[in-house]
Amino acid sequence: FMIEPIFDNTLLYWYPAENPLSYYRAYDRTIPLFVPLGYAWFFGGSAYIIWRVIEGGATKGRIWALFAGTVVADWLAVSICEWLGLSAFYGNQPYHVFGSPLWFSFCDATDGFVLGMALALFMPHLQGVRRLWLLVLPSFTYGSTLGSTSAPVSLALNSGWPTWAIWAGGTATMAMCLIVIHVVAQMSDARAKAVAAA
Repeated sequence: FMIEPIFDNTLLYWYPAENPLSYYRAYDRTIPLFVPLGYAWFFGGSAYIIWRVIEGGATKGRIWALFAGTVVADWLAVSICEWLGLSAFYGNQPYHVFGSPLWFSFCDATDGFVLGMALALFMPHLQGVRRLWLLVLPSFTYGSTLGSTSAPVSLALNSGWPTWAIWAGGTATMAMCLIVIHVVAQMSDARAKAVAAA
């Protein structure tokens, strides 16, 4: 949640400045308490599930089905916050037809899958006190995934570009997320086949 105020500014996301649930204020954003709780539940929970599913031998199809479900769950959660006035996207957001912008749910869902695959790759090498590295791993995976995949839409939103270019940025952002999930699905499928062959 350290990176939250930075992305809130670049992605044009708003929380009420006067907020009884205020947890901290940084970079001109007042972050409510439900944000770190949501991070723990959504990103931590989805990453844990993805890690366990990958360890269990998930095929490409299973990864893609989980990704679709995660996108829907994230879209619904963020949309409910918007409908209740707890937070909202502003500006000329692409794919902001009903509820929250769809491109953002693609990014949020992708974050959990990157962390889940990172856990699958790192856990065999993190025994004993080395497990403490897991405390910083989510910051790296979340920051790098959201920073890279949201770059097209963020650049378009903050550059005064025309609407068609902003929608192209939103489309490019979702395409980048799909590329990442394709790689995760391929890696998981390869692991499953290697275990089955052994």
